Amino acid sequence: MQTSVNGHMIQLKTPPFMVKGIMMVPLRLISEALGAEVAWNDKKRSIEIHTQIK
Repeated sequence: MQTSVNGHMIQLKTPPFMVKGIMMVPLRLISEALGAEVAWNDKKRSIEIHTQIK
């Protein structure tokens, strides 16, 4: 599945889906669209989202 972010087409590994009327979208998609960097920390088995404060 593809989506558009700021005019650029992005391939989604996981498509959005509905849960009890709430749209769930991939965290990476939203984070990166807002300018954050997303990384998987294998040692902690967690997602790290890094932003720059201006």
